[in-house]
Amino acid sequence: MNAADLGPVPPEHRRQSAFDLFLIFAGANIVATTLQTGATLSSGFGSLQAFALITGGAIVGSTIVAALAPLGPRLGVPSIVAARDPFGWHGAACLAAVLYITNFAWFAINNVIAASVLARAVGPAGTDRAWSVALGLVATFVVSRGPAAVRLADRVAVPVMLVVGAALTWALWRQPLPRVEVASGLSAWRGLDIVVGYQVSWVLMFADYSRYTPSGKRAGGAAEVRILPGCACPTLARTRSA
Repeated sequence: MNAADLGPVPPEHRRQSAFDLFLIFAGANIVATTLQTGATLSSGFGSLQAFALITGGAIVGSTIVAALAPLGPRLGVPSIVAARDPFGWHGAACLAAVLYITNFAWFAINNVIAASVLARAVGPAGTDRAWSVALGLVATFVVSRGPAAVRLADRVAVPVMLVVGAALTWALWRQPLPRVEVASGLSAWRGLDIVVGYQVSWVLMFADYSRYTPSGKRAGGAAEVRILPGCACPTLARTRSA
């Protein structure tokens, strides 16, 4: 199947396993912006309260996405096509525009963060923009190759990011950074809202990835199980008082 195909996915082409679908959803939680969000909450609320907010918010947000994910295998079409029935043609077009803008911003932010890290870790100095362009080209190439290429990339990228997050955790516990109160003005409800909103940001793509999975039940389960990295990874970048 072509990555840009808007037609229904034939049943014989729905070979994506629940594990591969899980990797797609989990990959969204094992990124630099997730670590930064978790670090902000941990700094402003303290470890225990931040962990409770992150856990509760990840469960609520992932449950909403999981409730819609089975529509992918049932309908076999991407979200913007499935949305034509409840929202009409123009409403679905508006959703498509929102998806385009938000996804562009989402990947651009993570791309810039990754480029800045590579420029400092690999060098040479001042090559942030070059790394950003290179990463953007690689990501575009992978996506253009379709779901099979994305599946293979996730099988490598998600475990690597999980190892990187664990390494960051170990480094911060061995030599903690000074505590910075960056979220002290937030109430607990606002903190919970941030986490829920972070998870629900995937809701407009409820059918885009799950439509390649043969079972709606497994698709919903894969979306729900992503609460594991959703709960754990934001706490990896926490800081505590020296």
